[in-house]
Amino acid sequence: MHVYSNYNGFLVEDGEKLFNATNRAFKFGDALFETLKVSNSKILFWDKHYQRLQYTLDFLGFDTTGVDKAFWENQLQKVFVRNNFPDARLRLTIYRDSPGLYVPQRHKCAFLIEGTALDKSNYEMNVKGLSIGIYSEVLRSRQKFSNLKTTNSLNYILAGLFAEKNNFDDVLILNDAGRVSEAVSSNVFVVIGDQIITPPLEEGCIDGVMRKVILEMHPDKVKEGVVDIEMLKKADEIFLTNAIRGIQWVASFDGKIYSSNRSSQLMNMLNMSL
Repeated sequence: MHVYSNYNGFLVEDGEKLFNATNRAFKFGDALFETLKVSNSKILFWDKHYQRLQYTLDFLGFDTTGVDKAFWENQLQKVFVRNNFPDARLRLTIYRDSPGLYVPQRHKCAFLIEGTALDKSNYEMNVKGLSIGIYSEVLRSRQKFSNLKTTNSLNYILAGLFAEKNNFDDVLILNDAGRVSEAVSSNVFVVIGDQIITPPLEEGCIDGVMRKVILEMHPDKVKEGVVDIEMLKKADEIFLTNAIRGIQWVASFDGKIYSSNRSSQLMNMLNMSL
């Protein structure tokens, strides 16, 4: 079966040579990305993804002339329609198409959209709860840049390798204040009694789309607040969120066993809202 990607508006078969050595994403990490879930041929939470996308493009100084919300939606649709993927995972990578060294000579957007078929339309809770640890060898800095989804992902790669080496399903990454920022590819939520707490953006976490969805879903119960290791040990539940998996519950951390009651309720609410 042939799978097609969208390279600057043209559908190309996977495996075709697309870039040369001058590509700024390759040379300097001068790029950003969005990972999106398609369910029943609909891009979920597109408004929130686009809001984050546009903010990141502006922050990084890209020229967005002629590339508005409708443009990106049309380019994304080309991939899952051409591949006949009614349920899919899409990755939109945008890089600065320009010669130059650290300082680019122009700021034009170039892009690649890749698609992978999914076998489910709805989100499904993980049957086996996650076993998680703490990663503190490379700390997340607390600055606005840390909230962006750029291709500068070495800290997540190192955290993922640490998790694999130590037989964890995932790890929580600490920031430069020694507090919990996020997980390898997810935001983190802690349940204590009736309250659900997630680190604020000021703690250095990615401005996650599913994080926003959960915050808006239950505003009287879900709050932003600093999360430290002692809070993890006192928690009734811990769960992780991202746009592809939805919610994943954590079963164990540092010898403590957690339940999945609140995270299951939220997952049901999430699916009902789609």
